[in-house]
Amino acid sequence: MTWLVSFSLGQRSRIFTHMSVNNSADAEIDQLYEAWGKAFQRKDVPAILDLLTPDYVLWPAAAPAMSRDSLAPRLAATFSAYDVTPSFEREERLVSGDFAFERGWDTQRICPCAGGEVKTQRHRVFLVLHRGTDGTWRFARGMSQPGPAA
Repeated sequence: MTWLVSFSLGQRSRIFTHMSVNNSADAEIDQLYEAWGKAFQRKDVPAILDLLTPDYVLWPAAAPAMSRDSLAPRLAATFSAYDVTPSFEREERLVSGDFAFERGWDTQRICPCAGGEVKTQRHRVFLVLHRGTDGTWRFARGMSQPGPAA
């Protein structure tokens, strides 16, 4: 079993390992976040959904759980009114085989398409990622809670 633990300290990340290092998984997971940001920039709902496992579940704070199917119309409605720029500040990463756990901060810069005040939302998140049989990492589970203003 391989565990990779990554702690983000401000702009620096330190990687602590147990047993062995899995640098390829680390780089592949980072590519998932890059693809996520690019899909948001393009407002490409199908591309975003492709980055989620078929059984994806998100547990947002004070709201019912959301699946891929329930997330799609919410993304489309959001993108019709706002430009959203996501970023992720990792505090911890654990990788074992085809599963990874990440803990950190999801920050979203939200700009109304019609103009107006730009807002920033910051949520503490816990994420489970899964590498499918095609070798691609996808988000499988997510839980968020509002954090302090960014």
